[in-house]
Order: sequence, then C-alpha cells, then structure tokens
Amino acid sequence: MAITMVAARPMVLVVEDEPLVASLLHQVLKDAGFSVQSCNGAVEARAIVREFDPDGALIDVNLPDGRGTDLLRDKAFVNMTKEEYDAVNAVKEKAMTTFKVNATPTFFINGQKYQGEMTIEGMEKVIKPIVGA
Repeated sequence: MAITMVAARPMVLVVEDEPLVASLLHQVLKDAGFSVQSCNGAVEARAIVREFDPDGALIDVNLPDGRGTDLLRDKAFVNMTKEEYDAVNAVKEKAMTTFKVNATPTFFINGQKYQGEMTIEGMEKVIKPIVGA
C-alpha cells in the first residue's frame, strides 16, 4: 500500500481592521489555496504569530492599536534582514510619494484612486460600470 503525503497549505496572516477589506483578502487568499488567519490589530497579530508561525502576512499600516510597520520590527513577528526591511520601507515610500497613498485602505480601480473605507455598495457602484454588470 502506497502512502501519499499531502503538504499543508501555506498559512497567511491578514492583519486588517476594515471588515470589508479583511473579508475580501481572506476570501481571495482562501480561494488561491492558502490557509488564512485574520485579526484586526497588532496585539492579536503577535499572539497569532506565536501560536501558528504563518508563512506570510498582509498587514494594514494603520491599526487601532498601533502601526503595521511596527510589527516588521518585532523579531517575534518576523525574522527579516535589514535589507528586506529596507525593501519593504522602499515600497511604502514609493506608494506615498509616487502614488500619493496616505490612507488605508486605498484602492486603485481603472486608474482612479479611492481612499478610506468603502461599503460594498460603494465598491459595486464603482466596479459595475467598468465590468458592464
């Protein structure tokens, strides 16, 4: 009898305090084959990392109990070299300077920038004319 080993799905942590964005990210990642853990703050994110040791994370910059970038400095959260940390900050700086991203969430849809929380109805109002629905 042959034994087949099935690899565990990679686990991604989503740290996002906007419910609509968190739900969207969770579903997209799950549909892509990832195992997903979600939370809405830095304190809870640290606890999840200690318990589950995720393979990756998507982190909101502005959280109710701190800044997402502060988690990148936390050795318990991520083991990142200085070069990797500098690369993450370079992407953040480019978003801020080139694309004028200064709020989370920020969506770019068909060349238009939408900042701040958007309801499902608001998102539909923007997307439906584009996709012809």
